[in-house]
Amino acid sequence: MMTTMRAGGVAVLAAALLTTATPAARESGADLWLRYAPIADSPQRDAWRARATAIVSTATSPTGRLAADELRRGLAGLLGRAVPVVAAPPGTPGALIVGTPDTNAVIAQLARGHGSDATTGHVRL
Repeated sequence: MMTTMRAGGVAVLAAALLTTATPAARESGADLWLRYAPIADSPQRDAWRARATAIVSTATSPTGRLAADELRRGLAGLLGRAVPVVAAPPGTPGALIVGTPDTNAVIAQLARGHGSDATTGHVRL
């Protein structure tokens, strides 16, 4: 009888938790893992907005497109505004360049001028 009461209590507790967790229940597993909460500190958020003005991507591969899209999605959540994905640097500071020296001419040019780490692909500026 004690086991039945415990099982019933667990079922009631589980039902109560499920009904109070409806916003999270509507999210996919990726949303739960990759949630980008807005930066609450206004001066910090404004500073990052000035630093992230565009995402430069010429990706044609599925991986490259996903990387640019995830960066776009993450920045929109963190900064509270859209950051456009463009094919060429806009000529103003703040462009984030997505790709590798093999897939993006801008990165290849930077790598030639500044060197790159062959093991990670990072360009040193």
